[in-house]
Amino acid sequence: MNHKFLFSIAATILLLGIDAAPAQVIVTYNFEGDPVTAAMKTGTDAALVNASPFDPAGPNTAISANTDTAFISTLNTPKSLSAALSGPNYFGFTLSIADGMSTDTMDLTSLSIAYGGNSTSLNSYTTNMVAQSSVGGFGSAAPTLTVTPSSFLVSGSSRTFTTATVDISDIAFDSLSTVEFRFYFYDNDLSGNSSPANRINFVTLGATVVPEPSTALLMCVGALCGLVRLRRRALAAQARIWVEIEYALPPI
Repeated sequence: MNHKFLFSIAATILLLGIDAAPAQVIVTYNFEGDPVTAAMKTGTDAALVNASPFDPAGPNTAISANTDTAFISTLNTPKSLSAALSGPNYFGFTLSIADGMSTDTMDLTSLSIAYGGNSTSLNSYTTNMVAQSSVGGFGSAAPTLTVTPSSFLVSGSSRTFTTATVDISDIAFDSLSTVEFRFYFYDNDLSGNSSPANRINFVTLGATVVPEPSTALLMCVGALCGLVRLRRRALAAQARIWVEIEYALPPI
C-alpha cells in the first residue's frame, strides 16, 4: 500500500465525514427561558454559532411568558399576503458564525415552526404563516419560502398549533456566515373581538458548521498520519510473525 493510496483513503474519509454529518437542531426558541426571547443552543456545533434573541418586531407583536408563545392579536394582523409582507409586524431571529470562527461557514439543514392561535368559543378563522430569509430578501417584492402547511384553522378559545416545515433545501442556504429569518401572519378573522390571537409556540433550526479549508486540510493530514501509523504497525507485526516462523522451522 503506497502513500498516494493512503492519502486517497484519508481524503475520502474526510469528505465522507463532512458530507455525512448528521442533521442536528442547533437552535430552539420555545419562549420558556429567562429571558423568554433567548435561544436554546444544542448539538455538537452549538458553541460555534451565535443566535440572536427572538425578535417580536413591530408595534403589535409580543412574547408572553404566561403562554410561552410569541403572538399578535387578530385585530392587528393583516388580512392579505401583500399587506403582511409590506407591514411592520413580524417575528424573526438571526444566526451567525461565532466570534473567532469567521472563516467557518454553516450549512442549514432544517427549519420548523409550530404556529396557530386561539379564537373564542363561538368563532373560528384561518391563519396563514409566511416566511422569508435574508438569502432571498424581505418585503412584498422578495420571494417567500415554502411553508408546509401554510395555513391552519383556529377554532375555539384553547390555544392550538400545527408544526410546519420551512423549505431551506436550496443550495443558497449552504456556506453561510450569517442568516436572518422573518415570519409573518395574515388571517381572515373579521370578528372584531380582541381575544383571538395568532401565535408561535416554538421554532427550531438545524445547521452544520463547516470548517475552513485549512482546518479541513489539518483533519485530512491527521487522518493520513493515523493510517500511516496503522500501516507501519501492521508491517511490524507481519515481520515478527515471519521471524517467529523462521525460528520455529527445523533446519533443512
